[in-house]
Amino acid sequence: MYSGYALFVLLGMYRAIFSHDFTDAAATLGIALIFDLFAPTPWQDRRLWQKMLLAAHVTAMLGMFIAGLL
Repeated sequence: MYSGYALFVLLGMYRAIFSHDFTDAAATLGIALIFDLFAPTPWQDRRLWQKMLLAAHVTAMLGMFIAGLL
């Protein structure tokens, strides 16, 4: 599970930095969220840093998507 998340995050970063294709990078980061690092734990029981990490991931994904549209 962790390797899928890490691979898609790295692929998304590669597409954003080297290819400058932000919409494709945002889609790849969105797919990475399928491989949730903390999947067996319900949202209410997750630690604050885990919630912050996932919120930062979604924020970065939405930012790249908006940047790609502009």
